[in-house]
Amino acid sequence: VTTKDRPYALRDGVGGGAVLLAAANATGAGVSAFARRHWKLLRAAQLRHSLSTSVADNLGLADVSAYGLSTGRDGDERAASSRITAQLSSLRQALHALRSGRLLLPPASARERLHVVLGASVSDSAVREPRRSARVWLPDAFDADELSAALHEAARRLHTRTRAAG
Repeated sequence: VTTKDRPYALRDGVGGGAVLLAAANATGAGVSAFARRHWKLLRAAQLRHSLSTSVADNLGLADVSAYGLSTGRDGDERAASSRITAQLSSLRQALHALRSGRLLLPPASARERLHVVLGASVSDSAVREPRRSARVWLPDAFDADELSAALHEAARRLHTRTRAAG
């Protein structure tokens, strides 16, 4: 993941957070300098983790994950910043819609088995789902209606799959 010429990288962490990767020969001063250079992305990832957790808790979801943070060998920092900004805006809108009562939700029994994934690629959405849960694939930018429709569709898939399994 890291290379000799780029010994540090940022990647998506659990629940929308960030992971700072460093090569084995990286120094503490180098890691610190890299973190100072990328403080805005690190702060945005921290906020994304907080909002993802809040959305998951308030909607009663299994979890919310987010992808799009990538720096290092193949990473485009401007694209990562743009993607995270869109995700933050969408997560804030989802919380606002929920608190204002504008978000139509599937039953709680279905929501607790839904895993929301933001910013995943189409190839990621082809991953086979576990029988007892379902993934909700959303782009970086989405609105409350798109979130509601995606949650209902995933709940329907989950209901159909568990009913067929008997």
